[in-house]
Amino acid sequence: MIGLSILAISAAILAVQFKGMKSDFSMYIILTSSIVIIYYSLTRLTYIVEMIKNISEYTNVDEEYIQLLLKITGITYMTEFAANICADCGYTSISEQIRLFGKILVMAIAVPIINNLVEVIGEIYV
Repeated sequence: MIGLSILAISAAILAVQFKGMKSDFSMYIILTSSIVIIYYSLTRLTYIVEMIKNISEYTNVDEEYIQLLLKITGITYMTEFAANICADCGYTSISEQIRLFGKILVMAIAVPIINNLVEVIGEIYV
């Protein structure tokens, strides 16, 4: 975490320095540092996925639901990453459109879970 924090602070300082001279360079610096940070974040994600799989085996939860939850989590992280990059570049309208699409995609993926929940509730009250 210390290394990534130093990278982020250094990138921010460099971006501020270049923003006055060449704003394109500051955008590339921020984009590159963001990609490096997300890459290291994703490498740590494998540990979390393995732990969730182990928990699902102990609890006998259908693996399909675990996969859907992992997809939803990935979509939300990637949506925020892309939206924040667009916002940093000054394109807030694109940023908001990305967030809207991410929310719609999460709802579309969550439909099977919601459907199953409604069926279970229906069986309890019938």
